[in-house]
Amino acid sequence: MQGVRGSSPLTSTELAGQGTVLSLERGENSALVSFRHFDCLTLLFQREGQHGLQVCPGRDLEAPEWTPVPPSDDAITCNIGDMLMRWSDDQLLSNFHRVRSPLPGEYTGARYSIPFFAQANRDVVITTPQGKYEPITAYDYLLERIAANYGEGAAKRAAGA
Repeated sequence: MQGVRGSSPLTSTELAGQGTVLSLERGENSALVSFRHFDCLTLLFQREGQHGLQVCPGRDLEAPEWTPVPPSDDAITCNIGDMLMRWSDDQLLSNFHRVRSPLPGEYTGARYSIPFFAQANRDVVITTPQGKYEPITAYDYLLERIAANYGEGAAKRAAGA
């Protein structure tokens, strides 16, 4: 891809956990907030038997169709983020995802996942193959996404202003 220059990419890993949860009956609002990641790529390691991750293909939540992502000790879920979607001129699509509460009969103990987030370093200029989007540094792009989702104040705090 064009624009892959600069210093080492920024990455982070976190242990995301949820304590013991109650099982919910079908038909109840049983999912956390749906969201997309701002970064390039997220790799998610899940444990066998701990169901709940769902994806909604595309960028539109008008009529969502949620698809379960079965957990497996032998698989890594790869999620395209908004930055990579832009970088590819929307050829690689970022998708909404969420984690629903367990259904009756499913595991209700503590649930942990280990997401690994990869993004371009702040000084990398994201230029697109077809020129669909104006060039922007990865840093400015992330600040733009933070401002759009959390407000200008959050973007200023993230920038250290």
